[in-house]
Amino acid sequence: MTDYVIWLDLETTGLDPVRDRILELAMICGERAMSVVIRPHEMPALDDRVREMHTSNGLLDDVEEFGTTLRNAERRALHFLDTHASPGLLTLAGDSVHFDREFLRWHTPRLFERFSHRLLDMSAVRLFLAECGISLPRSKAVEHRALADCTDSRRRFRQTLELLRRG
Repeated sequence: MTDYVIWLDLETTGLDPVRDRILELAMICGERAMSVVIRPHEMPALDDRVREMHTSNGLLDDVEEFGTTLRNAERRALHFLDTHASPGLLTLAGDSVHFDREFLRWHTPRLFERFSHRLLDMSAVRLFLAECGISLPRSKAVEHRALADCTDSRRRFRQTLELLRRG
């Protein structure tokens, strides 16, 4: 993969970028990866499904034990990009990455500005291939942990490339 395509995944307290908060951020650039757990200044009420998901995967415990501020997480992400990515606007990649992009817009504006309007969205790629009668191997179980999900999206992208190269 090139160093201008950045694989990103966020774990959040819910689906609304205005009301909800980022709990975890992970990025992959080339073969380098970073992940950071965030402790929100104010934790919104979690619905039962989100609370169960983030309790069973250990994220809520990690937020309490290792969580940093959102501003520190944004600084770390910017440093990661400055160190490992191409200069200029970057392409955001992931699964339903438009969701993550909206959270970046609301909560980490300096990080948001590093990305172009272009998205490489694996959920859209899967829909396109399905319409063409091509099925991809099933994804591993989604862990709802940012780095694992980010890695899985990139793995499925590579599988897609292989599938298309074989014809």
